[in-house]
Amino acid sequence: MAETTATYALGVFCQLVNPYISGVDHHKKGFMKDFFDAVLEGDILSNPPSRHHRTRRPGKTTITAGVWAGINETDLTRFYNGSKKIPSWKATEFYQHLDVSEVERLCSDISVDALADFQKELIKANIKVSDISELPSATGKWLLSVLKANADGRDILVDGIGFQPEFDMFENLPLASGHISNGKLHLGRSSVPWKTYPIPPDKPDDHLEKTPMPITCTSQSTVPTIFLRHAVPNMPSSGNIFTMRKECAGIYGMS
Repeated sequence: MAETTATYALGVFCQLVNPYISGVDHHKKGFMKDFFDAVLEGDILSNPPSRHHRTRRPGKTTITAGVWAGINETDLTRFYNGSKKIPSWKATEFYQHLDVSEVERLCSDISVDALADFQKELIKANIKVSDISELPSATGKWLLSVLKANADGRDILVDGIGFQPEFDMFENLPLASGHISNGKLHLGRSSVPWKTYPIPPDKPDDHLEKTPMPITCTSQSTVPTIFLRHAVPNMPSSGNIFTMRKECAGIYGMS
């Protein structure tokens, strides 16, 4: 693949993955719309507009609906070319709602002949990959790192920022936001394999409740010391004061 001329990391990402994504418009502007529509969680559209979007006076080319709302449509081509950095307020929205598992799915058809090109760019983001099977996962981490840096007003290429993994699967995450699909449990941006296991009953079966086993005494020698200590928990190591089950009393002439 030819060298990209992008200055900013998002442009390099988009130019490299574009040829391998099916079901999207491969023209620059169309790709930016279709790809990000696919990899961002649907609830991004139900959230209230950001403060920047609410206070910004829209221009003639401002997108008013969809995931790119508030962005000038002419800037989509600049983002793709890598000549302009996505603004931090929009990168923050994307970073918070990125579905990494969906990025992996879309990038599952990356071919082996692209491995060298991807490796070169992934190394810049401090993401190592040695096998073609690892590329979809690495690509998802790469986009996440690009958006995280842009949300902070920086860029992993211009500022040389390496990827820092964040294990936030269960941190500050309402359980209601999780869902199971395609054999995976999806929580926020994370997903883990999920297998169906038998569901335990709400209450144990009454027939399975444990009952104490009776101790049968046949002679004085069979009365276990541990039984005596159980009957009298504070019983001294030697002494003749203890209590005994009624059925055992006859052995000792007690009634």
